[in-house]
Amino acid sequence: MATVPHSPGPRGDERLDGGPRSPAPATRPAARDLRAAARLLGEDSPTVRRALRRAFAAHPRPARRLLQRAAASDDPRVRAHARGLRLELERRETVRRLLRRLAQPRIDLESALYSLARFSDPDLDARPYRRALDGFAREFGRRAAGITEELDRGRTLARYLGEEVGFRGVADGRYPPSDVHLSRAIETRRGLPLTLTAIYLFVARRAGLRVGVVPLPGHIMLRLYGRRQNLIVDPFHGGEARSQAALMHYLAQHGLAFRSVWFRDADDRALLLRQVRNLGHSLELHELHGQARALRPLLAVARGER
Repeated sequence: MATVPHSPGPRGDERLDGGPRSPAPATRPAARDLRAAARLLGEDSPTVRRALRRAFAAHPRPARRLLQRAAASDDPRVRAHARGLRLELERRETVRRLLRRLAQPRIDLESALYSLARFSDPDLDARPYRRALDGFAREFGRRAAGITEELDRGRTLARYLGEEVGFRGVADGRYPPSDVHLSRAIETRRGLPLTLTAIYLFVARRAGLRVGVVPLPGHIMLRLYGRRQNLIVDPFHGGEARSQAALMHYLAQHGLAFRSVWFRDADDRALLLRQVRNLGHSLELHELHGQARALRPLLAVARGER
């Protein structure tokens, strides 16, 4: 934008053409209104709380700054109320960002999963988790240095991550929302089938292995490619190999007829949307209905692309 030289201008309500001056930009009154609203933080009245939620949602950027300051208040009621409202705003922003990602022709699953984790923890810093995956890839590289056959390298990766690092599935079917997230699984070495398979996938990509993701209903696994054949391993069960017969038995156990699409490699977009469904399911399961409502725009996209 070109810089306009300063010159004396009209004052008061005058305009250059002599008419009344236009009102000041809405951002200044909005900021004043938000500062006034912030003084009501900590009020117990449901009516006041609803009004504050609407006021802050209408101007999210300045609202987040105000709420961040209020979240350090000495008053515990103000502090709790501000933190709750800030979380709501950050969740909406996370959903908007992910919708923008999904509008792109291609997405990067790793970055998208860190974005999804910010739905639960808006201050999440992805850098330590990226460094952890880098470290796994370096250590795998040392262990596989003398192995030339691709499939043998893939087997080495599965043994390293499953048996030595100790990545395993969570036993409880009523998994909390935190167990969905990539960052949490890297910390605890526990997670859902998709989350654990994503970890194997990201380490394999760093190491230059050819891999794919097998999107079976309810249980995603990793495909390792060799020169002439491939092997499917199950990160949920410590990287154990799974035969074609075992996969067909899994489908039969769950009353599912064979569908070829379940044995084709899933792309990053499909995997992200499936993880969104996992998060939505957990939120509803644990009766976190407010958070589930905030996730609805993403869930609508996920339902539409099953």
